Amino acid sequence: HHRVRRQRQMCIRDSHRNVENEKEKVQAFADAAGLPIVGEIARSPEITYYEDRGKTVVEGDPDCEVSRSFLKLAEELLAAEE
Repeated sequence: HHRVRRQRQMCIRDSHRNVENEKEKVQAFADAAGLPIVGEIARSPEITYYEDRGKTVVEGDPDCEVSRSFLKLAEELLAAEE
């Protein structure tokens, strides 16, 4: 017997990269894919710093403000699943 776990998919917009009409493009993608946007976290120098080193910001500095934002969102999503 195999247990199948239903997976929920969602879109989190987290990387404002100065792309023209970025918000609209991300929303159009989410709509086309049938995915809700469940959070928005502004790009920060910390994200870029750790990306350049091959890490996520949460791995590199879990106590910085942007990491706390990601972790808070993760906690909210997990709590909504319960």
